[in-house]
Amino acid sequence: MLSNGDFGIWDVNGVPFYDKREALIYASQKGCPPISYKYYDNVFDSFDRKLLGTKNLDQLYRERALMLREEYDYLILCFSGGIDSYNILQVFLENNIKLDHIYTFWPISAKKANIYTPNKNDTSAANMLSEWDYAIEPVLKYVSKFHPEIKIEITDWVEDLDENLYNDDSLLLVPQYSGLGSIPRNTSISKIGRSLVDKGLKVASLFGYDKPLVLQKNKKPYMLFYDTAMISSNNTVGEFEPFYWTPKMPHLAFEMANSVWNHYKQNPDLKKYMFGDTKEVSPETAYQFNIDLGKKICYPRHYNKIAFQTMKSNSALRQDRDFWLYTLPDFQKLKEVWRYYQQNVYDGINPIYYNKSIDYFKDPSQTESITLKATTSKYFGLE
Repeated sequence: MLSNGDFGIWDVNGVPFYDKREALIYASQKGCPPISYKYYDNVFDSFDRKLLGTKNLDQLYRERALMLREEYDYLILCFSGGIDSYNILQVFLENNIKLDHIYTFWPISAKKANIYTPNKNDTSAANMLSEWDYAIEPVLKYVSKFHPEIKIEITDWVEDLDENLYNDDSLLLVPQYSGLGSIPRNTSISKIGRSLVDKGLKVASLFGYDKPLVLQKNKKPYMLFYDTAMISSNNTVGEFEPFYWTPKMPHLAFEMANSVWNHYKQNPDLKKYMFGDTKEVSPETAYQFNIDLGKKICYPRHYNKIAFQTMKSNSALRQDRDFWLYTLPDFQKLKEVWRYYQQNVYDGINPIYYNKSIDYFKDPSQTESITLKATTSKYFGLE
């Protein structure tokens, strides 16, 4: 069950909002001032930086898993096959800490229909479906064989595709990612988990959010959070628990960021890729470099165990990743209904607050794809 503030708060000139879209509409009516994203600022501001370096990441990961185990009756790991959720799984397994449930939501029907051919050599976002064959299914089979006590639940969100799924309510639920495939993907929930909540069990959904971004401003190191990951967690059953970005253990996020910063200090030639002071590389290049570096530094023992992972989508509405939904005639009517409602998401929001890009498939009904711009938190100093 999501509570107000679980995803953070958007602030417009001192007026707080728990819904980003409402904040943007209000700001658009008030002269388009800057919007700030507050993610437990008081907690992270008050963290004692002297603790940095006193524990390694493996120790903190273990403490975080134990904290969750002690707090909840039932733990569900939302598993994507990516390194963030894979690391969480390994933390529980390696430390013999009970994990009750793995929940995966994936378009299994796309494989059954032979929409794609698994290809380990293509790491573009358009080949994301191959992650099932090389990154997700092998791990689930391993868990099933060697840890049968862990319940595995897979939801094929394609089976839920229906014209009635696309309406103002569903698209406004995930306005940041309002693509044709994003709606069913980001609203799929564990039916088993839901039944346990109804029976009164204290259930938590664990998400692999995330690696803090590290930047340098006036030659000083900072970390920050961003809202785009947090507001796409509508798969939550019970309580929302970001494993890494938790205000319950701020040391963890800080130590992850500090580990990345230490790597930069030891390799000053790489500082050109840091956000902030440098202008030597493009923001896109810096972003991808920091995502990759964060994986290597924060999950060094497991980074090379991920057999396959594609690049992040470069399409505003994830159209490259979900190409089959947009191109197959079977989904044409669905696409028309979705497009009609998708355009309503941005009603009342000034264009200054969203990104535009040419529609991936040159759709004549809309030549541009629109997504809300990411909003970042304040900078939290690492020193």
